[in-house]
Amino acid sequence: MQHTATAAAKGRICYAITGEYCPLAPASAASDLVLTPRKSAYQPAAGKFSIMPTESQAAGDTRAAADPRWLTAEEQTAWRSYIRLAKMLMRQLDRDLHPFGLTTNDYEILVELSESPHQRLRMTELADLTAQSRSRLSHQITRMEARGLVHRDACDGDKRGTFAVITPRGMAVIERVAPYHVESVRRHFIDQIPPEQLAMLTEAYDPVLETLRRVRDRD
Repeated sequence: MQHTATAAAKGRICYAITGEYCPLAPASAASDLVLTPRKSAYQPAAGKFSIMPTESQAAGDTRAAADPRWLTAEEQTAWRSYIRLAKMLMRQLDRDLHPFGLTTNDYEILVELSESPHQRLRMTELADLTAQSRSRLSHQITRMEARGLVHRDACDGDKRGTFAVITPRGMAVIERVAPYHVESVRRHFIDQIPPEQLAMLTEAYDPVLETLRRVRDRD
């Protein structure tokens, strides 16, 4: 069964990444976009999908298009709640760091370096710890170098290897900002969740993180 996006849908389509809605561009000048979701997932009267795909279609992968695994109502609620929480929480933590001239990325890098032996880490290791690509981290470190928070050192015996090293100024900044940041984390996250549920969250997220690490390392 096919459904055509009409005025009832109000020109909006479910955005598969976040579950939110975004304007829908016309498929062509002559016709509307034809939607063919599995099991009548699209509800014309409501103008939205009742369930959502869990997989994107990679190049050469026709499985998702041929047999999409739509989310149940319970799964969709969990997915959307997580996405909204992650976005809103990181935005708030970022806002609380702005008065100190830092972003959450800056803070995370300073924490990892300050806690490492000799306050230094290989760039490859730091990228893994902060879940950033090598190129993105390199740009981030360059910006932090310009502010005197970190510097790069060559690795002895490895011409291609580079260490990121926290500077005395960077250590002073993290020591000054840490009490305010931890209070922000407690107020906006930790204190909102009972202790027993925090342990459950950690247990639930661990296999997801491990899977994503394997995908990142493979790519």
